[in-house]
Amino acid sequence: MTSSIDTAKNAIEQQHAAIVDCCAMLVSQLRPDVSIEEIGKARMRLAKLLHDNVIAEEAAINGPIRRLPTAKRPLHFVDLGAEAADLRRRYTEHVGLWSIPAISEDREGYAVSVRALVAALSGHLSRKRAALPGWWRAIAHL
Repeated sequence: MTSSIDTAKNAIEQQHAAIVDCCAMLVSQLRPDVSIEEIGKARMRLAKLLHDNVIAEEAAINGPIRRLPTAKRPLHFVDLGAEAADLRRRYTEHVGLWSIPAISEDREGYAVSVRALVAALSGHLSRKRAALPGWWRAIAHL
């Protein structure tokens, strides 16, 4: 029988994979021959994936870990949480700055901005994936 932790683990792993795939798709669409509409669709998909992941991680991981005594919180939880908050801030600023008209006016500048944001997000997910086994162990008894 599959436990609720296993179900949450699988769902979050799938979300992370979908985010990475969507980021790759968005970067691949930075070519001049790709329509603004297609870029807009990829942006909307990434926004939904990131939103859904924040909700899922809060319910399955972050909330339970925050209920642990501070001394029992797993390695990198605080650091990666702060990094995630900074990435959410950067993403919000990016979306606010790069409206569809702004992208149309400066596709090259948008491409530079997207690549930087995707690199930061990919690095964060890589570090989080490495930390998650310890996080799951920390809350397995809850």
